[in-house]
Amino acid sequence: MILLLPRKTKFKKQQRRNYRLAQHSVLHKGCIGIVALENFWFSSKQIEACRKIILRYTKRVGKIYLNIFPDKPISKRTEGSRMGTGKGSVDYWVMPIRNGKVLFELRGVPLSVAKKALEQVTFKLPIKTKLYEKNWSCFT
Repeated sequence: MILLLPRKTKFKKQQRRNYRLAQHSVLHKGCIGIVALENFWFSSKQIEACRKIILRYTKRVGKIYLNIFPDKPISKRTEGSRMGTGKGSVDYWVMPIRNGKVLFELRGVPLSVAKKALEQVTFKLPIKTKLYEKNWSCFT
């Protein structure tokens, strides 16, 4: 399993930050995509699971665009450690998602296959999402 994580960062660990305002849901590269309707942290394991589902349903036809990359490290201390020993090591990587963000986009896939693949992806996600289509001319 290939997990996404940055090769190099300026600092090993980050502080927690608040979510920003909603983003506009616009498809830039693909014809159909998934838009997040809630804020959440998208982990690298979830991204990989969704990518595998899309590859399985499209049978590696067409192009998949991942508009997300986990660049925020989440640290975790060992269970039972005492106070004052500092921050724990990096456990996993996440991407903070705000509502209105386009997560995945597909191009070059028939509409029925694309809808079925993205519908299966929404079952894996812990938030509400919706399908967003551009126009009918770009489907094969």
